[in-house]
Order: sequence, then C-alpha cells, then structure tokens
Amino acid sequence: MFRQLFGFGAKKRIRKYCPDITPEEWNAYPAWEFCIDEEGVPGQDEATMRPLVGAKRVQFPQFGGVVATDFRSACGKTYFGFVEPGDGLDDGWKADPTIVLPAPARVETGNSKLDAYNQIVSNGHNQIRFYVPAMQDDVCRPYMDVAYRILETSADQMWPLRITPRIAIGGYPESWEIDGWLRYRGVGGKRHVIR
Repeated sequence: MFRQLFGFGAKKRIRKYCPDITPEEWNAYPAWEFCIDEEGVPGQDEATMRPLVGAKRVQFPQFGGVVATDFRSACGKTYFGFVEPGDGLDDGWKADPTIVLPAPARVETGNSKLDAYNQIVSNGHNQIRFYVPAMQDDVCRPYMDVAYRILETSADQMWPLRITPRIAIGGYPESWEIDGWLRYRGVGGKRHVIR
C-alpha cells in the first residue's frame, strides 16, 4: 500500500498536472492522485499528481484523485476521459466526468473572458467537463454548442452518456449514465440537467 500511495515501483518518479498526462500514461496508470503530501516541493503545488502504481480499485476518501474512464454516447461514439471519485454519484463535484481532447480546444463565442476560462470547454485547454456548478443555464449554452461541435455530435446523439471507469471505484457501480450537463440550483439545491 505504501508503494502505491507514494508512486514507488514506477521506473521513474512521475509528477504531472492532469492536462499533461499522456494517453500512454493513462493506459499504464489508470489512477492518478493529488500529491497533497508533497506541497512545497519546488515545481509542485496542490494540483500536482502522481500515478497510483498497480491500482485495481480505489476508495474515497483514502484516494483523492482521478480515474481513467471510457465514455459512450447514445449514438455509440466513444471518448476517453476521467472521473474524480467522491462520496458518491450524488456529489457532482466528486464524480466530475471530464472528456480529454486529443488537442487543445479553439473556443470563440464572442465573450473573450469566458472563452479563456469557463467550466465546460476553455480556449487552449484539452478538456470538456460535464459538471458546471457556477454557470447559469443561458451562459452555458454557447459553450455546450462548442463542445458538441468539437465532439462532432449533437444533444440528440450525445445523451445519455455512459461512463465506465477503467478500474473499480468503491461505492460506485461499474458504469452509470448522465443525461446532460449537471448543475445544482443554489446552495443545497436539487441537481438538474442542461442539454
């Protein structure tokens, strides 16, 4: 267990940020954890990750990180990404399904501030996230349209989206589905879906 927690057993010490993990590294190490115990090490911060070597199953809260995941749209198109396990599927922040793009996205909606950073797909970033806690529905719409274009799909073809982690996550099913982008209405509010 100690070897898994601290990344020992790998040929070399690997420390990366999630967007920098290569497809080969995801295939070799399907679980990556945050290096919280290494904050303060030069060149690292709270977002630095390391592979959990040899992991076949993870369990929150002992594991704090991301798990390689396969996504399948309603029309059968497949994508690769990750989830961040938490207390369970009702905790949207912790399930946080994210598709990893092969190249950084090009986002131009006319709102340069939000194009540079938003919770769905940001200009120059290689991820599409499906949990959008702070964006209002009308603000989300242009970025959802960009995401559909990048993924070469539409709302009708995309949903429901099946999510299947590559290793077992304690307390989670083998796979599950989401019906659209996930939001919560207000503090302690009910989850709802935007398509």
